[in-house]
Amino acid sequence: MTHRATGPSPPKIWLLPVLAVLALAGLVLAEVLSPSLGLDFIASWPVWALVALIALLVRGRRLGRVRLSGLVPVLATLLVGVLLTAHLLGWPAIPSSAPALVGPSLNGVETAALSARIDGEIRLREGAEHLYVVQPLRQGGEIGVPDAREQAAESAVVIELIPDPDPGLYAFSGWDVILSPVPTWSLTLEGEVDADLVGLRISAVQAEGRGRLILGPVSGPTPISVVGDFIIEVPRGVPIRIVGQASVPPDWEALSDGSRSAAPGNGWVVSMTPETTLTVIYEPGPPG
Repeated sequence: MTHRATGPSPPKIWLLPVLAVLALAGLVLAEVLSPSLGLDFIASWPVWALVALIALLVRGRRLGRVRLSGLVPVLATLLVGVLLTAHLLGWPAIPSSAPALVGPSLNGVETAALSARIDGEIRLREGAEHLYVVQPLRQGGEIGVPDAREQAAESAVVIELIPDPDPGLYAFSGWDVILSPVPTWSLTLEGEVDADLVGLRISAVQAEGRGRLILGPVSGPTPISVVGDFIIEVPRGVPIRIVGQASVPPDWEALSDGSRSAAPGNGWVVSMTPETTLTVIYEPGPPG
């Protein structure tokens, strides 16, 4: 007695990889994924050729009750997932992998000013071994890979980050900016900002657009200017004063021109335009 293999027939199961590819194409058109994903699919043609060859070789063959030809579409779907993972992680072997923009060494640099203004996402944090490292955020968008203009004078460096004006297929959602904690930074950020300033030495911050600023302790009065729609996260023990009308924790002191945290001493001084919406919250976790 012959046995029929269970599960979808080969023509139906081939819908799995087809639908997976169509879904990715839709996400590219919706700018959820970068169009550079198409370059990765084209460059991986030997893989798809091998899948097609395997499909021809196992056509009509079985392993017990399992139809081998029905396993090939499953393999193809898994390979689509692997390629998507490689694309999002920026594996060096794929064409869409844009090299990171690496700044100069830290030799003699005491102060640095960085400007990043884009119509996209800016994520900023500390941790670079060089002065700075910038790489694309690999979701979809219209922002090109970063370049930089630098001016240096003795121990001071001024850096302006600039997107490629004609990114073509190499269009992404924004930049991941990693800064060295060694120098004292003056920052100008415009876009969808998610900046973790804890661990950085800060002399001043200008933020425009919308997003979040995470603050840590500072040694003295440190100005921040915000324009747009922002959330500031700060530990309870860090002094911070707001000049303007903002939503602040209930234990803050009301002032004639704004409000001040309960922590004593001089710390962050945040100024805002009348049109700005600002919310200040305590960092998640136990009180500092």
